[in-house]
Amino acid sequence: MYFLVSLALHAMASFFLRESVVEAGRAQNLAKEPAAMLIQLPPAAEPATVAMVQPVAVEPAKQQEAPVVIPEPPVVKPLIVERKVHPRPVAKATPPKEAPRKPQPPKAALPKAVEPQAAPGPELAKVELPSAATSAGPVTPQPVREVFSSKPSYLQPPRQPHYPNLAKRRNQQGVVLVEVRLDERGQQRALQIVRSSGVESLDEAALEAVADWHFRPETLDGRAVPSRVQIPIEFALTASR
Repeated sequence: MYFLVSLALHAMASFFLRESVVEAGRAQNLAKEPAAMLIQLPPAAEPATVAMVQPVAVEPAKQQEAPVVIPEPPVVKPLIVERKVHPRPVAKATPPKEAPRKPQPPKAALPKAVEPQAAPGPELAKVELPSAATSAGPVTPQPVREVFSSKPSYLQPPRQPHYPNLAKRRNQQGVVLVEVRLDERGQQRALQIVRSSGVESLDEAALEAVADWHFRPETLDGRAVPSRVQIPIEFALTASR
């Protein structure tokens, strides 16, 4: 672009110099002879064109980033502390104990009435007959004494006693000896426990069962007499196998 501008300036300067020279010669010639002269002018130089060049953006050179150097941590020697270890006595392993087998709950056996034991010698009613030597008069009957029955008889089969649930859960057993006093009609006059089983619930169950039993009257010489009888009632549990 600078070259074109300088070239245009030189062309214009040469053009003006020529014009001045021609004008001077023309003045001289006009003074000498007024003859017409044809002066050929050089062609006018074309005006210089200036081309606008767009500036090119030059990217600045990327600065190389300096690598970051991470300093290594100083090596610290581990501090070794010696400790004295005292050996502990090793306990001998004991063999595992076998778990005890759980006993199966025993099955409740229905309490059964045990045959009453014979008393040491039955007490028979003694009846005194009036002698012929006695004077005639009103005879008052002597009271009949009750007899001991070693084997009572029943009007109907006796109901089995009820085994209390609490006694079954606690595995409580025992024998209750119940004494029943009967009149000459066989009806119960009194009921009591002669020997307890040691468990109150079993004693009560035995009394409740015997209270509902119906007996036959005892007879002596074909005559109904009062009696008493002792009945052992056993409450026992049978273990299931």
